[in-house]
Amino acid sequence: MKGNDLAPLFLHKAFIYRFKSLTHQIRPQFQPPKKSGMLKLITPEFVPAHAPILTIPPEIIAEILTLLSPFPLPISIPPNILDPFWAATQACTQWRHMALTSPRLWSSLSIEFPQCVDDCTFQKTIQAATECLRRSHPVPLLVTLALQALPRNQYKHKYYYTEDSTPLSSLSFLAPHAPRIESLSLKTLSDLSSRELAFTFPNLHHLDVDVPDYQYRMHLTTFITRSGDAITYLNIRYPLTSGDWCKILTRTRHLTELLTPNPLPCAVVRTMAVCAICPNLQTLRCSLYKEASDEFLEMLETRQGVMRHVTVECMKFGFEEEQRRRVSTIREKGMNVEVLEPPAWCMYN
Repeated sequence: MKGNDLAPLFLHKAFIYRFKSLTHQIRPQFQPPKKSGMLKLITPEFVPAHAPILTIPPEIIAEILTLLSPFPLPISIPPNILDPFWAATQACTQWRHMALTSPRLWSSLSIEFPQCVDDCTFQKTIQAATECLRRSHPVPLLVTLALQALPRNQYKHKYYYTEDSTPLSSLSFLAPHAPRIESLSLKTLSDLSSRELAFTFPNLHHLDVDVPDYQYRMHLTTFITRSGDAITYLNIRYPLTSGDWCKILTRTRHLTELLTPNPLPCAVVRTMAVCAICPNLQTLRCSLYKEASDEFLEMLETRQGVMRHVTVECMKFGFEEEQRRRVSTIREKGMNVEVLEPPAWCMYN
């Protein structure tokens, strides 16, 4: 949360402390029984006119609930604390209504599918995620997906693999809400087919993709390029070919921050130096091979005034003296360049 968002909370801080100091004056008959396992519902006639639920603006109460509950909401198998709307049935009617009708509380989801899952628990998780998506309307969404499908060549007696009940079809429930998704973090150990990635995210600004297995990356480049018109933050945690990099960077015209732990191919660095792809790029973090070092410095020199922060990790090489002078000149002109060179003992090994 930003500082401006917290300002209304501080305005009500003194009131909340004052309210706590007066709790001992509440008549005993209105206090819940101490030995009861479940608190009795507080009926509306017992709610005083100066209660916080009636005096504090609903937006402030929603922010307080956000601070008290896990954020983003974890949705996993078995259901973790997915239960704001399950446990809300034990709260007073005002707080329950506030929790269920505040889209801000349901707009950030973390959905996890484990490696082995039976059809019943999988469907329950999809239903819970769909319920959160429905309650979050029309607020923009922040979604984290961790998919681990059961491999095709492994079968367990209590787990089974079908085309309709596995995490391979887990993205379909996002399709009706795709225009509202502004942030998507996708980590998958399963094969996402072209059918699963057929829909686009027209308002996607933040994309984080991690696919450790090479065989599951086939359709992701097409997925990124199809949804790349609005992307401003891109973090790709797996290596790409030169052709895939050029396709992605050509489509992400509004990209301002690019992060990748893998080396940029020499052809991609050369293309960024001579072509106007990603003209608004301000932050870059990547690795680099020695053969692309000169082209990389040339690219930084051509983008002075736009690019602000650059972090480059040298792969088994160090910059030469002339290259270090070029880096110093670039820094003097206002670009923050950080060069991470390996220790001398591991260079050229």
